Amino acid sequence: MSQHTVPDRIQVRPLDSQDADAVKTLILDGLRDRWGPLDPTLNRDLENFVATYRAGVTLNAWLGQRLVATGTLMPRGSDIGEVVRMSTASDCRRLGIASQLLGLLIAEARDRGLRRLVLVTEAEWSDARALYERHGFVLEREED
Repeated sequence: MSQHTVPDRIQVRPLDSQDADAVKTLILDGLRDRWGPLDPTLNRDLENFVATYRAGVTLNAWLGQRLVATGTLMPRGSDIGEVVRMSTASDCRRLGIASQLLGLLIAEARDRGLRRLVLVTEAEWSDARALYERHGFVLEREED
C-alpha cells in the first residue's frame, strides 16, 4: 500500500451490531497508542456502543475481515451534527482511509440536512487536526 492511496480493497459499511466489539477494540487501541495505559473508568460509552450511538450513524472501513477505521456522526440538535469516535488502526494511518471515512460522514450530515458539523480532538494530535482542517473544519477554541 502506497502512502496517501486508499487501498482499493477497503470496504466501508454501516455498523452492524456484531461489529461492536471490534469497533470498541479499535478505538481503545487508538487511545492506548496516544495515551498509554487507560483509566478503566473512562470511555464507558464504548461498553454498549450500539445503544450509545444508535441515534447516529457509524461507518466502518474494512480491509478483508479486518476493521481498520471507524467514525460516527451524531445529531446534536435540529441542524447540528458531531463527528465522534474516529479511529484508524496504527498501521493503516496516512493511507487516506480516515479521509475517505470522514468524507462519507460529511456527506451523510448533508443528506440529513445538518447545517453545522463539529468535532473535538486533542491539540497535540496534529495529524488528526490536519485531517479535519483538510476537510474544512476550523479551529474554534483550545482548552487546557
